Amino acid sequence: MKRLLRLSAAVWCLIFVGSILISPAIARFDWNISPWVEEKTTLPTLIMEGYRVISASVFRNEPGEGSGQEIEADADEAADQETDEGGGPAVETALYEIIYLTKGGRLYRCITLLNGSSHRCEYTTFAVIGDKMAEQALENAYEASQIFFMYNPDAVVELEDLLKNGLEKPEEVQIEVLNQNKRKLQISASHERGSKIFFVNATGVISEASK
Repeated sequence: MKRLLRLSAAVWCLIFVGSILISPAIARFDWNISPWVEEKTTLPTLIMEGYRVISASVFRNEPGEGSGQEIEADADEAADQETDEGGGPAVETALYEIIYLTKGGRLYRCITLLNGSSHRCEYTTFAVIGDKMAEQALENAYEASQIFFMYNPDAVVELEDLLKNGLEKPEEVQIEVLNQNKRKLQISASHERGSKIFFVNATGVISEASK
């Protein structure tokens, strides 16, 4: 029991330190857009293997709803209960903790019920996340180009025009207008940590190529 408590304390210490030292580049990743693959491992195992905790948060899965809602929550809230209007039995709101860890190019997230009854870990890679971010930015760039051409049908479009017409892209994503003509439009997007380059043509069809 004492060994378990010491391990738990060590994990929380690493979570606290990791959340302070989290790098801005990692913080800017949109982790929720990536496909995750579940793996049979545990948080203590990942810590022992040298994975570094970079973020920890709590979210609520409301009864009857299928997806988690991230909240600012306290661990004590796990014991909170809501009573129904008739004063009947209390219904416990499930609180989950999600902890992100990284080592090399791999990113893990471990999800645990705060009462300790459920636990799973799954992984993705920064390359996969970066590629997803680049593809999303490219879709946004194409939409911005269509808005520009709606009001400027005979003009040529530049990156600055895309930004003025709704393009929002992460700093790590590079957008290039390869052909500025409306009929022959071609735009590319890639992420600095991704493995692919994405292209969109004048009809909105997206293709990809390896870097």
